[in-house]
Amino acid sequence: KKRNKKDEFTTSIEPVMKLLRWYSYHSTHNHEDAQDLFQNTLLAAYKGWNKFKAGTNIKGWLMTIMKNLFINDYRKSRSPKHRHEIISIS
Repeated sequence: KKRNKKDEFTTSIEPVMKLLRWYSYHSTHNHEDAQDLFQNTLLAAYKGWNKFKAGTNIKGWLMTIMKNLFINDYRKSRSPKHRHEIISIS
């Protein structure tokens, strides 16, 4: 029986879910930001699932996605445009 993409993805990531949650909080030190990072990581991984090579290191692949998302969000938050938006909201 052929498994669908969703089932294959879910089964593959299940063993590293706890680690991803921990790493997202460890990176952000904020529960809401950690949840956003966690969900964005899973979404990006699901969208890129066809690029993952079965039998390779899924933990490393997911952690790299999360790290890159965190770095990109950090860079965006430090951009002059974003700082201006924060100031104008205050």
